[in-house]
Amino acid sequence: MTRILFFFFITLIFVSCNHFGNKKEIQVPANVDARTMKTLLEGKDVDMELVSAYLEKYATQYEAEVKAVFNNSVIDTSAMIKIREKKQDVEDVLSDLKVVRAYADKDLQFDIDRYSQILERSKQRADSTMTSMANAAAQQAPPKVERIHYTPDEEFSMHGCKWVYANAYDGFLNVRKRPSAASSILTAMYNGSDGARYLGRSGNWYKVDYHGTIGYVNNKHCYIN
Repeated sequence: MTRILFFFFITLIFVSCNHFGNKKEIQVPANVDARTMKTLLEGKDVDMELVSAYLEKYATQYEAEVKAVFNNSVIDTSAMIKIREKKQDVEDVLSDLKVVRAYADKDLQFDIDRYSQILERSKQRADSTMTSMANAAAQQAPPKVERIHYTPDEEFSMHGCKWVYANAYDGFLNVRKRPSAASSILTAMYNGSDGARYLGRSGNWYKVDYHGTIGYVNNKHCYIN
């Protein structure tokens, strides 16, 4: 009987060592973006260990980015634009996490809940920061710029003295180089600030002149007087 128990104990040790020895090491990249997370979460066979490791990096990375902007005493519009655009990515990841959580084990559910709270908290902090920055920017005097040359069509458009004003949910509206959400951002218009001259329309976009910068704004987040 003693011999049987001895062999059973040795076998148990061997199996345990083999199990922990085969546990894979997960190398998480320096930066984890939303596309990477969605690829992990939307696959047919979700690798739970991989999700947990990547989610930790993704959540702490986003929290650090928001904190850096939040703690910056100088208004940094470009940083807030990036944070605002990333907010939608975070919301998509959180939505996918809810689906994965339904069939995850308790350990991964704990990780999902913990890092989801980090993402939610960072989103709220980003909202607070953007609101305070928009209010501060609206109180600042507009920059002085030199008079620029308008084409005859633009002069004709301005004859009616139409002005476009920002009415964005988070306080400011991007002015883009072309009438597309994928186009580069030239500057930003803030709620409550002076308006931009209306120069024309292209689909759902208004062409405007905002302090000498000519670009396009989405008409869903502004109005014409």
